[in-house]
Amino acid sequence: MIIRSITTINEKMKRLGDRLIVQKNTLQCLNQECLLLQISCEQTNACIKKMKSDQDEYEKKLQQITQLLEDLHYITYDGTLIWKITNVDQKFTEAQSGKQTSIESPVFYSSPYENYYVRDDTIFIKIMLGFGETLREVLPYTLSVNRGLPTHIQEVIRCMKIEKYKQAREALIAEKIRNDQEI
Repeated sequence: MIIRSITTINEKMKRLGDRLIVQKNTLQCLNQECLLLQISCEQTNACIKKMKSDQDEYEKKLQQITQLLEDLHYITYDGTLIWKITNVDQKFTEAQSGKQTSIESPVFYSSPYENYYVRDDTIFIKIMLGFGETLREVLPYTLSVNRGLPTHIQEVIRCMKIEKYKQAREALIAEKIRNDQEI
């Protein structure tokens, strides 16, 4: 009976030893997989950082290209530049702090022969703030109003130009509708 008990205990010990070996092998495999996963995560994180950096750079380039296209939208060939400056408060703050003391206008055509506004590296410009509801098509007339006139007269002239433009536009639309109906 003792021999039988010893044999049973030996068999159980052998099975437990076999299980222990299997568990050790499983643990080693899991440790290797964890190490591989850690390396893979580090590589993935490095790729994500690179992609984020690239995305930031592309967004910056896209913003620059968008600004260039917007600047091209305002280019005229009659010597007039309509330059819409955005984030004026931020630009004033940057100028006052010395971070960015100047801004550059988009390239514009002034004259085929001579720029009458530039003398001795000085440019004479007219600055207008807040065009409000001024239509883009009427803006050249608004810019050409004599600034020496009283403000209320300037406003009357501007309103007359806007009204004249609206009437001309309505007449063109009415004529187009008549032409379309005739067809």
